[in-house]
Amino acid sequence: MSKTSKEQIIAELDVLTKQGQKQHVLKELIKILKNSPPKPLLPQLARLANRNHAYVLALRILHPLIRDDREQISEASPEVLNIYATSLMWIGALEESHQCLQRIKLSTEALLTGAFIHFARWNYHNAIPLLIKYVNSSQIDNYQKLVGQINLLAAFVATGNLKQARSILETLLSVFSENPSYKLLLGNCLELRAQIEILENSYDKALLSLTEAERSLADQPGRYLLYVNKWRSIAQLGLSPQDSEAHSALAQVKQDALKLRNWETLRDCDFHLARLTQNNTLLQRILLGTPYQGYHDRIQSTFGITVTESRNLEYCPGDVLAKPRLIGLDLDSISENSLLNSTSWPLLQLITRDIYRPPRMGVVFSELYKNEYFNPFTSPQRVRNSVFRFNEWAKDHTNSFHIKISQGDFLLMAPIGLSVSSTRRERPLDSWQAALKFFKLQNNSRSFTSSDLAKVLGITQRSALNILKKALASRKVQKINRGKNCRYIFFSGRRTG
Repeated sequence: MSKTSKEQIIAELDVLTKQGQKQHVLKELIKILKNSPPKPLLPQLARLANRNHAYVLALRILHPLIRDDREQISEASPEVLNIYATSLMWIGALEESHQCLQRIKLSTEALLTGAFIHFARWNYHNAIPLLIKYVNSSQIDNYQKLVGQINLLAAFVATGNLKQARSILETLLSVFSENPSYKLLLGNCLELRAQIEILENSYDKALLSLTEAERSLADQPGRYLLYVNKWRSIAQLGLSPQDSEAHSALAQVKQDALKLRNWETLRDCDFHLARLTQNNTLLQRILLGTPYQGYHDRIQSTFGITVTESRNLEYCPGDVLAKPRLIGLDLDSISENSLLNSTSWPLLQLITRDIYRPPRMGVVFSELYKNEYFNPFTSPQRVRNSVFRFNEWAKDHTNSFHIKISQGDFLLMAPIGLSVSSTRRERPLDSWQAALKFFKLQNNSRSFTSSDLAKVLGITQRSALNILKKALASRKVQKINRGKNCRYIFFSGRRTG
């Protein structure tokens, strides 16, 4: 088959991808790869694999162009490195993905992918500068710019910067409303507008926005309407926290999210249910069962909520929606020495760390084989071997617990109602965070200067300024004026400007 005919096939597969014919596209991709396609076609093939969620396949296609050995990244084009980094990101190998992007950090290709890596870590603040550079780049077309602006809008919403969010929102709505081909982007925009209105407790306005969003997204895949239904249920709950119909609607959204394996929707539903009904027990369970510092920082800065104390966490891994009936696996009673091999202990710790989102291949590999690069040809089998060894151990030491790999997710399985129990504690603070926390208790919520901080903590002015620099970057404090007499205040609740 000639290069021209293969390019024609790739163009046809692109059309089929847009039509959602994933299995057919992947079958044809395998056929092309068996015939050793020329290297210039590999990026296009990898991009197709990536778009059809075959991320390990995309990595295999590009691996010969990326690494000449396991310890060194070969010279490759920004396009190739970006596709490779994107595929690594989707399997959860975030650190290695970031390393790939560092090779092309000044290129436009790296900006959007880099922002998505920050999204995956809940570090929306760090994504914003990348997205601003991306949308201002002269190397992207108009559609790419609009996509970048929507993601920038989402980042501002996530960080509570509602003034900036509304500024972008109004511009985008005017563009999308005038062009019927932008129905998906318009629906996304209207959904984000509803999120802003929910954050401002304008639940009636949010419901109107979601009705408009539903009309725009009516012919889109199920996950888009899932998000609309989620925010509609949350808005209804905000209007009437004890309304049984609102509770039922939210429960149905959770069931739909479980079927679609949309784990973050489950977490979001539980969080807003706990927040709006003032269910502190559920709220603490969510925070204790969510291991991402970026998530905790966002909940603290937006809603003023944090983990209040050390406590026992119990949940059902077989069904995150089920209520625990019997403890089947007590992590506090298991020691590293009781597991028969070197990978089962970190695997057990990892698989029970997040009560909502199961880890993916790249996450598991990075945890089990630290400081190694992911090899798409050998690493998956090494991980599967570790899972096999864990399951062999679990047969004799747990009540029917085992790990199942399904559609890239590593699921801890157990009979319904059988739970995992462990003692969770607040994450240890860095020294500067501990110092700032002590000062906050002494300060009684007043504005303060760097000299005030230095005096209370008994440190130098320079050390106080270093603490404040870190506190500003992590949104713990904000400046209320500038210059020689600069003063600061602690954030309390949502940041609105």
